[in-house]
Amino acid sequence: MQQQKRQNQKGNSIKFEQEEWISRLPDEILIRILSSLTVKQAQMTSVLSTRWRYLWTHINCLNFGYNRSPKRSEYIDWVNKVCSSIQSPRIEEFRMISNLDEKAKDNVDKWLDFAMEKRVKDLELVMSMNPRDPDRYIFSYPATFSSYITNKHLRSLNLRYVNISGATLEHFLLHCQSLEQISICESKFLTTLKVGGGSYPLLNLKSLEISYCPILTDLKISAPNLSNFQYQGQQIRLHVENAPLLCHVYIGGHSGDRLTWAFRALSSYLCQLQTLVLGLGLFEFYNPPWIPMEFQQSWKLSSLRELTVRVSGRDCEHLLFILLFLKATPFLEKLRLEMEYLLNKNAKLLEEMTDEVCPHKYLKVLEIIGFTAFPNLVEFVKRLSGAAPKLETVIVDPSPPWKASDLSQIVFTKQFEQLFDMLLKSVITERIEFVL
Repeated sequence: MQQQKRQNQKGNSIKFEQEEWISRLPDEILIRILSSLTVKQAQMTSVLSTRWRYLWTHINCLNFGYNRSPKRSEYIDWVNKVCSSIQSPRIEEFRMISNLDEKAKDNVDKWLDFAMEKRVKDLELVMSMNPRDPDRYIFSYPATFSSYITNKHLRSLNLRYVNISGATLEHFLLHCQSLEQISICESKFLTTLKVGGGSYPLLNLKSLEISYCPILTDLKISAPNLSNFQYQGQQIRLHVENAPLLCHVYIGGHSGDRLTWAFRALSSYLCQLQTLVLGLGLFEFYNPPWIPMEFQQSWKLSSLRELTVRVSGRDCEHLLFILLFLKATPFLEKLRLEMEYLLNKNAKLLEEMTDEVCPHKYLKVLEIIGFTAFPNLVEFVKRLSGAAPKLETVIVDPSPPWKASDLSQIVFTKQFEQLFDMLLKSVITERIEFVL
């Protein structure tokens, strides 16, 4: 009993010393620590002592976390109280993920006005994520703000599930020339958009994402320092000019869409791309994959080092598409395949594949997420590894891409084991490391 009492006293002493050590830190460091937490977590520290009671009101990063509560009025009241309590003259971040919609517009407008007046640097707003919500919040500048606010400090703008028109966004960008990163997703109001050029060159813009805007038809981009571009959605009229530093691209299409239009729009920049991600969707159910003749004749991705292909559907067409596409990537070092919903429809691929495999002298890593033990896919890995003399690592993950490395739902059938064993025997050599 005495020994246990001494141990408890020792544990309490250590805990007390730790608390004393933290309390001895200057306010500036404590505020920096609190700023790395969500607002709710930072608020909880107010009960620690008198000194901590109002310390959280000086944080400069307002991360409101994800609001799951159906009681919207309580959430709105809480955010209003937080904004009125903040003492910091500037805020670095304002991040909100909530289920609020247009009915809360007056309050959301007030919060954005507050953030802009505090010269926010990183602004992220993720609103009602229900795709059928008819009352999605509408971002309306300058009406959203109390006055025309030119923010020379805003570095990143991230709007998801927020309706914003092209004219409104262009007007906003005109007054935020320091932006380095822009991401607009799931806007039902965006029809045409011009990013950069003319009266607002956006000389600092490095990253641009426009995804899943269902009525978008035209996108024009002029940004001399743009290095990262991501587009996902239906076919549009895409015009990219004055982007000499563009080197990282993600292009994803909807069902039924081919990506040829995107390649042609980016044809002037293909030779300088270093990483490329292709989201092929389910288009092969409607149209067979098709490689533009330009890839076979003149287009070369001579700077491409990493290629990721996200595919769904019939494995035969996808694998042939990939093999044909690889002919335009002579210096590729890493190939990553993210595969889902594969079907084993075409056994003739085994014969057709032989003529399509070309040497890949620089390929070092092959990674397959969502590996399924179909003969065509096994043969694909065998043929590709045989054509890559510098291949060092083959990584295979049977779990689906959205649950990578999660094997809990995988059923290892006898056929899977047999084909997997065949793959091991044919791929593993002294120079190739095989990773499951």
